[in-house]
Amino acid sequence: MPLEIPSPNFEEVHQYLTVISFKDNKIVPCPTETGAEQSENPEKYNKELKKDYTHALPSFLRGYIGSALLAMPYSFSRVGILWGIILALVCCVSNHYVMKLIVLVCDDCSVSRNAWGKMCKKVSGWQLKLVADVSLLISQVGMCIGETIFALRFLNYAFCKLSITSLCDSHFSHVGMILVFIIPLTAVTNMKHLKIPNEIADYLNILFMMFSILVGFVKFESFGDFATHFDQSFFKVNFADSLFFCGTLLYSVGGVGAILDVRASMTHKSHFYTVLRDGILIVGMNYVLYGAFNYLVSLDETKEIYFYNLPLTRISLLLQILYLFTIPMTYITNQFPILTIVEHWMDPREVHFQADTTEGDPIMKLKRYFVRYLIVAVTITVAYLTPSFELFLSLVGSFNFAVMNGLIPVIAYNIRFKGRVPSWKLGLNLVIMVVTVIVGFFGIVQSINDMMKIQGGAGSLIKV
Repeated sequence: MPLEIPSPNFEEVHQYLTVISFKDNKIVPCPTETGAEQSENPEKYNKELKKDYTHALPSFLRGYIGSALLAMPYSFSRVGILWGIILALVCCVSNHYVMKLIVLVCDDCSVSRNAWGKMCKKVSGWQLKLVADVSLLISQVGMCIGETIFALRFLNYAFCKLSITSLCDSHFSHVGMILVFIIPLTAVTNMKHLKIPNEIADYLNILFMMFSILVGFVKFESFGDFATHFDQSFFKVNFADSLFFCGTLLYSVGGVGAILDVRASMTHKSHFYTVLRDGILIVGMNYVLYGAFNYLVSLDETKEIYFYNLPLTRISLLLQILYLFTIPMTYITNQFPILTIVEHWMDPREVHFQADTTEGDPIMKLKRYFVRYLIVAVTITVAYLTPSFELFLSLVGSFNFAVMNGLIPVIAYNIRFKGRVPSWKLGLNLVIMVVTVIVGFFGIVQSINDMMKIQGGAGSLIKV
């Protein structure tokens, strides 16, 4: 009797992530590709999952919880709490959906390091790869610039408020302080080696959030005070600033570059889906709870960077300075995709620039690190000259929404899986792409228009 092989169910293929094989007329995951040892050797699987998870999740969170967190109370003040929560939910759910599309395509293409570009090349040739690489560079450079803008502004604010006259308005000194952290971290070539500093940064982030929430509760003298603030802010709705809110949020949660480098650092790529789900959930809750509560505390007095709303005590400023340590870690996590792309252009066959080593003569090492530090120099220079922190965040977020979370993921997925998934899913993806491109385009135009209205250059950036 001949063996009958059934047509594969591609929903099951997605569940198993990459390669499938046929065994006893059933679709089963290939053990070498998917970690099917979950069923065959659950103890080993859980041990490897824990190891992957504990280094990947802190790196994921560090890539998405940065300076934009401090801009969220101001963003909620522009749209209102209820409408802000709805917008945040839509942004996070849609963002998780398109990120999963990207990872599914990467798994189907069996790519790891420099996954974004390799994925697009396998899907549709060098043209899509070039567009994808350039788009990712713009997105990630923008995120690094945003973190640097915040660090420069805050350092000047802190030293002036502490009356340290030698460092107040000493902008080149502030640049030097940032470089003290960034220069050694830029030498790291594999993200998994950032596990410990990322964990420290996450703990500092929790400490700072607890402090700011405690300060918020102290401001409420009675429950009646809280109820009054709640009535004034919760049901306030301003649809006109929806693009600004989404742009600011998507500045952090809309970048796809960092997730692929986190995925590449994992032993079993199939474990990344758990990291992606939990990471987006934690990031979304952080932004909503921190932003909504601190706007509720300050109402119309909410400033563009929430640091400015905190009391000017030495303990408060010390905690804020400690929080500043988390910014270089966010910067470095978002710089990884830039370095990966540029180094791939320099070494397309990946002969010299490995994840953990640089093969070849000393000249190759010199080239690698010269390019890395040149990127740092350009990033800090642009940040120094950018006129507006919150509008720059909205600009980068709008670009991420249009291109990185709409156009490229949908094109790549629909081409790769055409004929292998239901047509309704391809149609849904196209609808998502059209909406994100239109909304993102208007967000970009609005942000650029508002930035052009701002007079002055670097002076407006670092003014307290």
